[in-house]
Amino acid sequence: MTRRPSGRLVSLLRGRSVHSAAMKFDLRHGWATVAVVALTGASAALLVSASHRASARAPSSSQSPTVSTKTQSAAAATVSIDAAITEEIRAAIARSGLAANVTAVVGDLSRDAVIVDLGGSRPMRPASNQKAITTGLAMMVLGDGFAFGTKLLLQGDRLTIVGDGDPSLGDPELLSGTVWKDAQGTMHTGLTPEQLVDQWARAVERLRMPRIREIVVDDRIFAREGAHPDWPRDQLDATYCVACWGINFHFNSLRFWLSPKDGKVAWRTQPSAPWLTVVNDATARSGKGAKQSAGIARAQGIDAYAIKGNLAKADGPYIVTMQDPPLFLGNLLASRLRTNGVDVGSVRLAAATDAPATGTAVGPTLSTPLASVVTRANTDSENLYAEALLKRAAAKATGRPGSWADGQDLMRTTLRAAIGSEVESFAIRDGSGMSKENRVTAMGMARWLLAMPRMLPDFNAYLQSFAEGGSSGTLKKRMDAVPDSLAKVWCKTGYIAGTSCLSGYVICANGRRFAMSVLCNDLKDSQVGKAKDLQDAVAAILARQPAR
Repeated sequence: MTRRPSGRLVSLLRGRSVHSAAMKFDLRHGWATVAVVALTGASAALLVSASHRASARAPSSSQSPTVSTKTQSAAAATVSIDAAITEEIRAAIARSGLAANVTAVVGDLSRDAVIVDLGGSRPMRPASNQKAITTGLAMMVLGDGFAFGTKLLLQGDRLTIVGDGDPSLGDPELLSGTVWKDAQGTMHTGLTPEQLVDQWARAVERLRMPRIREIVVDDRIFAREGAHPDWPRDQLDATYCVACWGINFHFNSLRFWLSPKDGKVAWRTQPSAPWLTVVNDATARSGKGAKQSAGIARAQGIDAYAIKGNLAKADGPYIVTMQDPPLFLGNLLASRLRTNGVDVGSVRLAAATDAPATGTAVGPTLSTPLASVVTRANTDSENLYAEALLKRAAAKATGRPGSWADGQDLMRTTLRAAIGSEVESFAIRDGSGMSKENRVTAMGMARWLLAMPRMLPDFNAYLQSFAEGGSSGTLKKRMDAVPDSLAKVWCKTGYIAGTSCLSGYVICANGRRFAMSVLCNDLKDSQVGKAKDLQDAVAAILARQPAR
C-alpha cells in the first residue's frame, strides 16, 4: 500500500519547478580536511541552458486568438519534422527485427514536448535506466550543496563511527586515483583503505588515552535491510548485488590474493582483516595437467570465507562481498589502533535503543560530494551508489532511517510531480533497477528527462553525470555513428537478463536537444546486441536532425 507523503516530503518537493543558469560541472572527490583529493576524472564543460516553458494567458470567450500565416506554416513544418523522425525510428525498429520487444519515445527539450511515441505507454523493465530517476530525485531532495560525511566521535572512553550512507567510503576504484600529501609533505597517488582509516587512528593516538573501552558503529541512518528481497539469491556474493548499509566501506567487498607457498595456498586480503574466519581447503598443485580452479565463497549470513579448488599459479584479486560492512569498518579501526599500541576493548553496532551519538570529533570527517556519487551511479552504473542515494534521500524526506519502502514512496511522489498520471503505470521496487519487478514506461522516462531542466537547479550536473557516447563509462565503446561534430550523447544504459534499455539526452551541435528512451524487453541472448545497435541508431537519427 502506498503511504501518504509526509508534510516534510511535500515541503521538500514544493517549489522545485524553478530555473537557474547552467553551471560548469567539475567532478572531484575530496577529503580536504586531511589534504586528500581524489582525482577521479573531470568532465569537460558542456553548458546546456535549462529550457523554459513559455506561459501564455488563455484567451477569454470574448477573444479570438489571431494566428498568422507564418505561425501556421512553422507549426505545419514542425509536425512534418516530427512525423519524419517518427518514421525514421519506426524503420530502424523494423530493420532490427525487434518490433515486438521495443518501445521508444523522444522528447524535444526546446519545446518541452514529446515528439515521437512508439508504444510509449507499455510497462517495461527498465534495468539500470531506473538510476536516471533515482539520481535526479536525490539531486532534488538532497540539494546542490549536500555531501555525504562519515565522522568519528569521542565521548569518555567510547569511540563512535557515525555513518551517513556514503557508498564511496573506501571505494577501491576511487582510492586508486587519490592524490594525497603525507605528514612529511610528500605527494602520493593511490591510497589504501588502511591508510584512509589511519587518518582516524593517528588522531586517536595523539590523544594518548590509556584505553578505548569500546568502538560503536552507528549505521542507523539507514534501516538494516541487507540485500533487496527481489535480487537473485545465488548472486549475492557478486559486487553488483552488494547490500546497501548506513555505513558502506570498500564497496562492501573484500579482495583476496592467492599464492602457492610450500605446497599450500597462502592468502592475503585488502583491506587487511586478521580477525576474519577463513577456511582454506585449496591445493597448490602445479605442472603438467594442473588446473587453475581456485575460488573463494562467503557463507551466507556470516563473515566467514572458504578457499577451494587448485591454485596452479598466483592469482588475484578475487572479489567477494562482505556480510557486515559497518562492523567490518569498526573492526578495521580497532585493528589499526591495536597495531599501534592502543588498547581497544569491544566493537559493536549501535543498538536501536542507543541515544543519538554525541561527543567531540576526532580526526577528519570523510566527505564525498553528491555530484561524485551521482556520476559514479550513472556513468559506471554502480548499483550500490543508486541504492544509497535513494535511501539517503528517503532519510532526509522522512526523518526516519532510509529504507526501500520510504524510497519507493518518495520516488512515486516525485515522479507524480514530474510526469503526472503516467506514474500509475510504474512499479517501483529499488533504486538501481536490479529488481526484475520494476516497471516504467518509455513515455514516463522521456517525460522525466524533459522535466529535469525545470526541476533541477543544476541540470548540467545531472546531464554530465551520464556516460558519454564513445568516451566514458558504459557508453565508452558505443555511439560510433555519432561524432562529436554532430552531437554529444549522454545516456544511462541498462541491462539485466532479457532486458536492454537506453535513456538520456542527445545534445546536437546545431542547438537541437532531445530526450530519448528506448526500452527493449523479453530479449533472447542473441538479441541483446541488436537491441544496443537499435538504441545507438535512434541516437544517431536524432543527432542528424537539422537545426530548427
